[in-house]
Amino acid sequence: MRTKDGVRLNPDGSITMKKDIIQNKHVWKLKSYLKTYFFFSDELMQRLLDAGIEGLRSYHAEDF
Repeated sequence: MRTKDGVRLNPDGSITMKKDIIQNKHVWKLKSYLKTYFFFSDELMQRLLDAGIEGLRSYHAEDF
């Protein structure tokens, strides 16, 4: 399933996103689907965890 935001929800529950949506960004929010979530780059997520910031949940998403 794809949304207009360029997100693909896979049958196994994983998410893939179009590269041009996330390229060169560390934080983004989708306009329609999953609009209650913020998305972080792997690099930013690791920095937040290294800084000891708690309460974050992460799920890895591939790009296409």
